[in-house]
Amino acid sequence: MTTAGAYQAWLPRDPDVYESGLISIPESASLTAKRGTPGLWDASGQAAACTTAPTSIGFIFAEDGHNDSAGLYNVLVWPLRVNQQWKIYLTDALTQAMIGNTALGIVKDATTGFWYASTADTGAQCYIVDYESGPAGLGIGDTKGPVYAEFVYTKIQIK
Repeated sequence: MTTAGAYQAWLPRDPDVYESGLISIPESASLTAKRGTPGLWDASGQAAACTTAPTSIGFIFAEDGHNDSAGLYNVLVWPLRVNQQWKIYLTDALTQAMIGNTALGIVKDATTGFWYASTADTGAQCYIVDYESGPAGLGIGDTKGPVYAEFVYTKIQIK
């Protein structure tokens, strides 16, 4: 078993979503989220980073936060939609049985601050639908590599 590549931002698989699926929303106070981080709308309708093991997700940040006062800046995000596929990173060893069958939670690694999908988290926010193979990808048995996932509709925060 090998560990594939270094962590990278979560991104939409569909180039149309990547290019034209962006929206701009006001930032919450002191937002330090990085591009590719899961986020949600706070009670004021502003962009906030998800907590360490969220129960729902509203969007993925398309750019870094500005770390300033609430509402001073807007930030670009990709809102989550049903049936969209996202390139995310799996912390577990990939098995063939996981593809389409295993509900994964999303979790922020406390040491690195990187976000992963994991069977250890019980949030059940997404399912793996495919994986990226090849030199920069993942093979069965590999860990911390790219997979394509769809988020469960009941776990998507709609705004």
